[in-house]
Amino acid sequence: MKNSLKNWIAISLLPQILLVKWLGSYPELIEAYYSKGIYPVISQFFRALFGWSTISIGDLLYGLLILITIRYVVLHWKIIKTEPKAFLRDVVLVLSVTYFTFHIMWGFNYYRIPLAKSLELKESYTPSELESITKSLIHKTNELQYQIIKDSTKVVDFPFKQEEFFKMTYDSYISLGTLYPQFKYENVSVKKSLFSTLLSYMGYGGYLNPFTNEAQVNAKVPN
Repeated sequence: MKNSLKNWIAISLLPQILLVKWLGSYPELIEAYYSKGIYPVISQFFRALFGWSTISIGDLLYGLLILITIRYVVLHWKIIKTEPKAFLRDVVLVLSVTYFTFHIMWGFNYYRIPLAKSLELKESYTPSELESITKSLIHKTNELQYQIIKDSTKVVDFPFKQEEFFKMTYDSYISLGTLYPQFKYENVSVKKSLFSTLLSYMGYGGYLNPFTNEAQVNAKVPN
C-alpha cells in the first residue's frame, strides 16, 4: 500500500469519529435506516456464514490478530525504533479501518432508539416499587425452587448441557418474537467463547462479536 493512501486512511479516523457522533444524535434515523434496514441483512448473512460451526470464528480471528501483531512487532522492532512516526501512522491506520468496520457491522446500534422507548416501558420507578418487585421475585424463586427439589435447603441440579441451554434460548426468543417483533431472528449462531476464563475475570457472561455476529457465551459460568 502506498504511503499516500496510508496517510489518507489514517487521517480519515477523525472525520469518521465526528460523523458517527453527528449521526448518533439522530436515533430515529439510525433506527430506520441502519438498525431496521442495513443491519438485519448484515447480521443474517454472517449468522448464516458462521452459524454452522460449533467453534467461535470470531475468537479465532481475535487470536490470529494478536499473533500477527506480536509477530509484526518482533520482526520490525528495529524499523519501529528508527521510524516511530511511520509506525504510529500504521497504528492509526489500523484503528481507522477497525473503527469503520465496527460501526458498519454492528456499532451504529449503540445510537438507535433505546429498547425501553421502543417497547414503551416505564422509565422511572420509586424505591417502594423496586422493593416490592424484588420481594416478589424472591418469593417466586423460592416457590419454584421448592416445586423442583421439594426441599428448601438443597440446590437445584440442572440436568441440561450448555448446548441444550442454547437451544432453549433460541426457542424462548421464538416465543418472545410472537409478542415483540423486535426479537425475531433467523440463523442461530451461539458459541462457547474460547476466552471464557478471561471473560470470567472481566465479569462478563458473554458478548456479541461485532465482526462475525456470533453470540459468545462464557462457558465457565455455572449452569
